[in-house]
Amino acid sequence: MAHGNGYMLFSKEPSPEKQKNMPSLAPWKVLIIDDDASVHQVSALVLKHFTYNKRSLKLLNAYSAAQAIQILGKHQDIAVAIVDVVMETEHAGLDLIKHVRESMGNFETQLVIRTGQPGYAPELQVVLDYEVNAYCEKSELTQTRFLTSVVSALRNYERIHYADKLLNQTLVAESINETRALFFAQISHEIRTPISGVIGLCDLLQSTSLTSEQAKHVRSISDCGQLLLTIVNDILDISKIEAGKLSLNTGIFNLHDLIASVVRLLQPLCSRGVTLAYDVDDSVPVHLKGDSVRIGQILNNLIGNAIKFTPQGRIRVNVRSDTLEDTRWRLEIEVRDTGIGIPEDKLNQLFNAYQQVDGKGHQGVQGTGLGLTICKQLTDLMEGDIQVESQVNKGSVFTVHLVLEPVMEDVVAVEEELPPLEVKSSTILVVDDNPTNLLVARKRLEKLGFKVMTGRNGKDAIQQMQKRTPDLVLMDCQMPEMDGFEATKTIRGIKAFRNIPVIALSAGSEAHERPKCFASGMNDFLHKPLEEDKLRGMLSKWLGYRSFM
Repeated sequence: MAHGNGYMLFSKEPSPEKQKNMPSLAPWKVLIIDDDASVHQVSALVLKHFTYNKRSLKLLNAYSAAQAIQILGKHQDIAVAIVDVVMETEHAGLDLIKHVRESMGNFETQLVIRTGQPGYAPELQVVLDYEVNAYCEKSELTQTRFLTSVVSALRNYERIHYADKLLNQTLVAESINETRALFFAQISHEIRTPISGVIGLCDLLQSTSLTSEQAKHVRSISDCGQLLLTIVNDILDISKIEAGKLSLNTGIFNLHDLIASVVRLLQPLCSRGVTLAYDVDDSVPVHLKGDSVRIGQILNNLIGNAIKFTPQGRIRVNVRSDTLEDTRWRLEIEVRDTGIGIPEDKLNQLFNAYQQVDGKGHQGVQGTGLGLTICKQLTDLMEGDIQVESQVNKGSVFTVHLVLEPVMEDVVAVEEELPPLEVKSSTILVVDDNPTNLLVARKRLEKLGFKVMTGRNGKDAIQQMQKRTPDLVLMDCQMPEMDGFEATKTIRGIKAFRNIPVIALSAGSEAHERPKCFASGMNDFLHKPLEEDKLRGMLSKWLGYRSFM
C-alpha cells in the first residue's frame, strides 16, 4: 500500500521455508482496543508476520473499553495495549488507561494511544496527565512509525519484566538465606544446650577425686564435646557467610596476650615429638583495634590445622607488622609447619566450603572442611588476604594479612584490679529450663561461694525474685512459657528489680540473640557452654563494683 496520505505499507509474507523455521517461543500478547473493525483488520495485516527477539505476536481484540478490561483481567501477561480514545464515550480510552494503572495496578503493560480524533486528546496533555508510553495519530501513522511504537513498547515491557524477575529472584534468595540463618540459629541452640551440659559436667567431674583411668575417660568426653561445639560454630558461621551476615565487632585488645593464649590453649593437642612455638616481632604493637574474637578464630583454625597434619616436627607462629600510608597497621601472621603438606593441584580448592583435601595422610582427620573458608571470609572482612605455600612431605606455610586500626598507648584503658567479690552476701538467681545446665551453673557458683536460687522459666524466675531479691540474675534466653527476653522486660517494669544486673545465658547464635538481649533490658551476654574464667570475669564486672554503684 502507498506510503503517502497516512496509509500503512504492509510487509511481505515470509516464504514457506522461513515460516517453517520461525521460533517456537511463546508469542508476545498485543491487545488492539478500537471500536472500528477496519482498524483491527489493518493492524492484523501489519503485525501478522512481525517478530521481536525471535518471538511472534499474538493479537487480542477488544471493541470497547469494557471489553478491554475483561481481557486485561483474564490475561495477566499482555505486553502492549494499543488504545483508541473515542469509543463508548469521547474519553473512553483515557478512562481505560486510568483504570488499568490505578484500579488494576498494572504498570507493566505498555499503553500506546492511537487516536483518529486528536482534538479530544491532545498529545502533550495526554502524555502529562496519563501513564501512556507512546502517542500516535491515525492520520499520520505510517507502517514504520507504527512498528517503531510497537517495538519500543515491547522493549520497555521486556526490561520491566526482566527487572521484576531479577527482583523476585533476589527476594526469594534473601528469604531462603534468612530462613536458613534462622534455622541454623535454632539448630545451634538445640545442639549447644546438651553439649553445654556434657562439657559442664565433665569440668565438674575433673574437679573431683578421680582415678587416672576415670580422669582419662572424662577428658575424652570433654574433648568430644569441644569438637562437636567447634563443628556447630563452623556450620553457624558458614550459614552467616552465605546469608551475607558475617560481621565484625571491633574493640581495643592486647594482640600479644591473644596470640599467647591461643598457643597455650592448643599446645596440649600436639602429638608427641611436635613443638609449637611463637614469635612476635618487636615492631608489632601491643594494643590494636579490631575483632579479637575473629582474629583468635583465624589463629585457632590455622594452628589447629597445622597440629592435625603435623605428626612430628615443629609448628611456628610468626607475627610481624608495618604501617600503611593512612597510619593503619598491616599485620602479618605466618603459621609454618613441617607436616605432610598439600599436593599442588589441591591448593586451589583449600578455601572452598564443604571441601577437604583428599590424599595420603588426610584420611580420618576430623573437621567440617569449613575452617579455611571461614578464615578467608574473615580476612576479606578485615581488608586482608590469606595465602598458602606447601610441598608434600615438607610442610605448609599459611600467611594472613589483616588491616587493623592503631591505638595510642596513652588512651588504652588500664584494667584496674577488681575488688574482691563479696560472695558471702551475694545471691545469684540462675534461670534455665535445662536441668543439666542448671545443675552445672549452680555447682560452679556454689564452688565460688555464692548463694544460689534457681528458676525453670521466666515466670518461675519472677516468682522467685518476689520471694527473695537476688543480687544478679543469669537468664537463659529460650525457655517455655516465658522466655528470657519477656522475663527481663517484666523485671525492668518492676521498680524494686530495675537495677538488678541481668546477664544473658545463650546457646543460640550470638549475632542473632545479642541485640535482642540488650533490647529487652539485659546488661550483658554469656555464651554457653559456661566457661569458669568468663563467668568469674562477668561476676567481677557486675558484682565487684557494686559498692561503687
